[in-house]
Amino acid sequence: MSFINHTVTLLNNHGVILVPTDTHFALAASPMSALAMARLLAFKQELAVSTLTFCFSDRQQIWPWVKVTTWQHQQIERLGKKFWPGALKLSVKGSPLLLNYLAADEVITISCMRNQLLSQLIQKLDTPLTVIPALCPEQSEALVSFTRAREYYGSRMDWVVPSNNKPIFHQATTHLSLLDDRYEIIRAGALDLSGYL
Repeated sequence: MSFINHTVTLLNNHGVILVPTDTHFALAASPMSALAMARLLAFKQELAVSTLTFCFSDRQQIWPWVKVTTWQHQQIERLGKKFWPGALKLSVKGSPLLLNYLAADEVITISCMRNQLLSQLIQKLDTPLTVIPALCPEQSEALVSFTRAREYYGSRMDWVVPSNNKPIFHQATTHLSLLDDRYEIIRAGALDLSGYL
């Protein structure tokens, strides 16, 4: 069984994995697994992470998973065409499809990944990958290295990706909110949005 197939099998069987994103390492699960999502939500609470991120391999996969206005839809298309795949995540409201895990109208973040491994996993899984950052208490302001993430989370994961699959960017993801039909930069990061907002 190939590496990708093995990982997808684990995700389809309620697994939670440690995986590289474009900027850091993350804990990831399939949103189609209630058991895996419950585990991921427990990590989210433990780590005091504010939102779940839903990672896609193509922006056209996004629409069933979000509840957006016409303006937000237009901005996702415009910004996505320019910056995705890449280190941009957008805050929007999750769709009713996610109500088994999230409160009504709960905010999520969405992103399309450039990381080849993650993109392949998402394509093979045929659903987005739900992630939270693999934060370590003593490194709360820095991007966590693979070695530290593996040490801190490895024993609690069903699978840890090999260390040769490293994040692409060395700065945090740029995080932009589209809530209330306006732009709000939550975090300036790897991308410069000057001239696009």
